[in-house]
Amino acid sequence: MPKVQRNQNEVLRSYVKEFDAFTTDGSVLFCKYREAPVTASKKFQVQQHLKTSKHIRLEAVKSNGAQKEQQLLLACSSKAL
Repeated sequence: MPKVQRNQNEVLRSYVKEFDAFTTDGSVLFCKYREAPVTASKKFQVQQHLKTSKHIRLEAVKSNGAQKEQQLLLACSSKAL
């Protein structure tokens, strides 16, 4: 029995579910870290993109930025002045 072709939208959504580094608008696959479109005609190309040094470096930078401590701001009442 022949394979059933999935449409491009389904394929891109499956990449988004499998790899957390991507988003899609239904027709183009975008890298969250590079903020650029990624060639997604084959799964191998998506996997190769994840292994590029630029992607790895940007992923590390953005994940470290999210983990930094947040500064707390304290309100000062006008009565204390």
